[in-house]
Amino acid sequence: MVTKSRQDDIENILIQITHEYALKINHCMRIYSSMISSITSEDSPRVIEKEFAEILKIDEECKGLKRDAEQRLMSYGALLIQRAEYIRIIALLDKILDKIEGAAYRTLTLHKLKGFDDICIAGLSRMTEKVHTGTEVLKEGFRALMLQVTALHEKLDEIEQYEKVVDEMYRGFDVEILQSKLKLPQMILVREVAEILEEIADHTEEISNILRILYPRMR
Repeated sequence: MVTKSRQDDIENILIQITHEYALKINHCMRIYSSMISSITSEDSPRVIEKEFAEILKIDEECKGLKRDAEQRLMSYGALLIQRAEYIRIIALLDKILDKIEGAAYRTLTLHKLKGFDDICIAGLSRMTEKVHTGTEVLKEGFRALMLQVTALHEKLDEIEQYEKVVDEMYRGFDVEILQSKLKLPQMILVREVAEILEEIADHTEEISNILRILYPRMR
């Protein structure tokens, strides 16, 4: 029979892994935010390609974290009651990282196509800032969970609010894109980037909803 102490040890290891994953995701969003800011700089081609390479490097690092988490989950099997929930959390963290990489690749392509105008840069900057803040709060939520402090649900509430803000921004920005003078290929890419950012915010909220179930306020 598995003791409560053993289950707690297993759970704590997974919390540490997900916290590290969230740290790397937030770092990726910080780099992507810098990519958007670099678009108008004089040496933007060099800077943007370097930042895209940094995101790819972090993606490789996270593959190791994902393998570690999956191996532990497979090894523990039925020892962890919350096994299915942690599988979902790891899968969503992986999706967020894929989305950031996808947004960065499209941004690099748009820059090469000279597909940005002031409206697009401003809209993507606003959305990126809010999405980055959302991943920052998610990272803080995992940290609160790891340290067993009471701030977890405050962070989860913040994530929910940021998701609503990003959703509203996305709808408004989509109209701005359609009304812009961009050529069709560039317009499609900009809309894809905006949609990806909105999906990142959605996945962040999905993770927060799972954490609410796993760790009720009165636990």
